[in-house]
Amino acid sequence: MTAGEGALGQLATLAEDLANPPLRVGIRELAALWTFEQFRFRCPRLPDMEDYPELSERLRGAVGAALHRQPQPITATGWLRPHARDVFFAPLSQAAGEDESAKPLVVRGWVEGRHLIVDLRVFGWAIGWRDEAAAATLDALRSGIAIRNGRQAQRCALEPEHVEHRRVAFIDTPPHPSEGRLRFRSPVTVRHRGAGLGTPAAILRSALSRVERMARWQGCRLVVGTGWMEAALSPIELAADHWRRVTWQRFTRNQRDTAVPMAGQMGDLILRGPLGDLATVLAMAETCNIGSHAALGMGWFDWIVQSREVRPALMGLAADVQP
Repeated sequence: MTAGEGALGQLATLAEDLANPPLRVGIRELAALWTFEQFRFRCPRLPDMEDYPELSERLRGAVGAALHRQPQPITATGWLRPHARDVFFAPLSQAAGEDESAKPLVVRGWVEGRHLIVDLRVFGWAIGWRDEAAAATLDALRSGIAIRNGRQAQRCALEPEHVEHRRVAFIDTPPHPSEGRLRFRSPVTVRHRGAGLGTPAAILRSALSRVERMARWQGCRLVVGTGWMEAALSPIELAADHWRRVTWQRFTRNQRDTAVPMAGQMGDLILRGPLGDLATVLAMAETCNIGSHAALGMGWFDWIVQSREVRPALMGLAADVQP
């Protein structure tokens, strides 16, 4: 959608920067640089709105359509800028020779009492197009959101009662993490060579992969040693709680009446043991979803972590001290 020689040049430069980010960092350095901006819209909930399991997917589709309707942005001095839809949805890394491009926009939606909450997050370099993303979300809500999944889903307009904007400039984790729980709020799907994988280890590997790809939008290439995840998991006890397979159908504008079958896993994954930097990886992944359909709102989880208390050693206590 981007037009104009200058804007196309900016888009090509962005693609090159994603393919060759200027910084090489470790896990903790990346956490210190991890940046995103969040817009949270609170709307009255429609009485018959369905929120499980693909509400985030419906919202993300509506935001994408609203971005498509936007004109190409122009700078204050009158120069064209790349179109926001290209920044958020075009396979820029693929254009620069990379195998896979992470999308720097995440949309989440959930029902909270009598309200629908819509959470929009824009990451790293894409923050330059945050205003377009926020305007598209507002346009999508006012134009009408599908209240349920289906081919001919009814759409209803929503007017936000409150909008909150904040910036997150780093990720912090508790010291000495010893136990953590991934509580999935939307199904997680991990695919490898066309096959679906639902094992806890495969899902945790997908978290590292997602963080590595999203790091490029932070101007970084995450460098971890070969076999890092296997080494990080070796002392960890993994368990699943209420782990189950869920299925649903996806409908898109391009495929019209053809339903796309979808499947994923939901429940809790529990990790016990010396988590170390794995806790930091999962704290970053918590902000941007994981798995094969992360950009669609799937693989959204809460990372609940506990730390072991470290007590100072008692020094100089003699065994023969008398009262």
